[in-house]
Amino acid sequence: MLCASTVQEAHDLALVAHGATLESRVPFLHFFDGFWISHEVQTAKHRLRIPVIASVNGATTGGWVGYARELANAGADAIELNVYFVSADPADTADEIEVRMLGLVEAARQAVTIPLAVKVGPYYSATAHTAARTVESGADGIVCFNRFCQPDIDLDTLHAVPGVVLERLG
Repeated sequence: MLCASTVQEAHDLALVAHGATLESRVPFLHFFDGFWISHEVQTAKHRLRIPVIASVNGATTGGWVGYARELANAGADAIELNVYFVSADPADTADEIEVRMLGLVEAARQAVTIPLAVKVGPYYSATAHTAARTVESGADGIVCFNRFCQPDIDLDTLHAVPGVVLERLG
């Protein structure tokens, strides 16, 4: 599941969800509306015999925490925070970015009682240390493998094009 917390994210994630579904042959749920959250989680819970783990990607702590709470209330069995911060400020230190992420984990832990996992990217300089601090901040587990789906821009047409091939069968 891909959860957008802003209109811009809704547009961006629509391309990602569509491309990921086509490439992986696994349906990706993408939503922006609170009704869809509860409806789709309840539908998935009814149709599946496996736990429903909702993966949340947001832009603000309030967005991440709000959607985590809504998904938990809708019946998700666990929450995965898909955390990725892009800092364009040269004054930001690695520790400041890590502390920001840990604050998000603490806020999400206070908002939900179901299991909480945190997906961390491969770009931390001290991954084991970051993982330990993440668990200390309230995560029940760490998802260590993450491939970023970043669309490419065709310079001739100035349109976004899928730039990631996740897997080719046959």
